[in-house]
Amino acid sequence: MCSGFGPVGPLAGKKGFDGAAQARGGIVSITGPEEAPVMIGDVVADTGGGVQLALGIMTALYNKAKTGKGQAVKTSLYGTQLWSQRWSLTHVGMTGADLSRHGQNAYAVAPNGAGLYRCGDGKMLMLMFPIVGKDQLGAFRALCEFGGQAWCALQYIDIHTGSRERFANST
Repeated sequence: MCSGFGPVGPLAGKKGFDGAAQARGGIVSITGPEEAPVMIGDVVADTGGGVQLALGIMTALYNKAKTGKGQAVKTSLYGTQLWSQRWSLTHVGMTGADLSRHGQNAYAVAPNGAGLYRCGDGKMLMLMFPIVGKDQLGAFRALCEFGGQAWCALQYIDIHTGSRERFANST
């Protein structure tokens, strides 16, 4: 069963739809420009709820094949939204930091310069870097060198520590 807000709690009997799950789950509060939150441009709660239900069914069938026992499978659109924000919610829980909107950029990658950028010809460029310490610097350096713009990578700001390092000191 995939419900709007789960089988227990004050919203258990409420009907659910994608926009309500996005809003209640909080993903709209960290999406969009600083001035106003926006919903994600597709039905991510509906789709995510269906995918989680399918995964739950597959897991239950596997368990039945191994043990002979069936299971009830329950998920919700709301739960899917919380699951999709697991990194951000864990970060807030561990550090006490406030989540904020970074335009079209995800909270986890916005501090490192990743995101969408409009180019001189009007087209969009998406930059993404892995968040794994020094590997991030290597990816940025490779991108700058590939684009013939090595000068733009003179400094690197470590998103985990906030420390600045000279590009030349990297490996």
